Amino acid sequence: MEVKVDSDNGKWGYRAGPSDSMKKEIGQIAVNHALFEPPLMRLFQHYTEIPEAKSFILAKSLGLRGNALLRAVKDFANHKTKTTQPVTDAPVLERLNGCLKDYEELSKIRNEVAHWQWYPSPDGAEYANAACDIRKDSEGKQIIKKFTLENLQSLALNLIFTSSNLELIADLIIGRAPQHTVIAKFKQFDEIAEKVRAALPSLPEPSVDALS
Repeated sequence: MEVKVDSDNGKWGYRAGPSDSMKKEIGQIAVNHALFEPPLMRLFQHYTEIPEAKSFILAKSLGLRGNALLRAVKDFANHKTKTTQPVTDAPVLERLNGCLKDYEELSKIRNEVAHWQWYPSPDGAEYANAACDIRKDSEGKQIIKKFTLENLQSLALNLIFTSSNLELIADLIIGRAPQHTVIAKFKQFDEIAEKVRAALPSLPEPSVDALS
């Protein structure tokens, strides 16, 4: 962090972290990541059949947020016995599992962006390093990763697409729409998402020791 003080007028300021454009995108990532909890909560209520008011109390008491809520939804959705199969139709369940997996992978990168310590960007540059001071790699060295503005924009967009996909899946599961309607809506969504993602830069790989 750099601190500057103007002794003539008593004004001061500081510079910490990446460029302003990158900070803005980091904020957007936080906003987009939070969009997963509403559809996850609706799916949790659907699969557990717990009344809405009680489900919120239970989620709060057990700390069911983010990945913990995701794991609960995944376990309930895929629950089966020797005589009983999952209640969700196979093609929809397959898509739900794929979407939840995407969410987990994106969350690993989001956690690095949100929890790691950022170095300042070089003057005029739209990239910066982030480090994890409480994690070491296999060689005992500090983990440092370079992020670019394009990386962050790609992460933000992938989060919004994946959360929108989960919203669609939740609507279809809870509404029990006919299978042909499900397939048509999925196809329409996928066509739009594919066009946008084709224009995006690739995301950085999450570190093995990413915070959960």
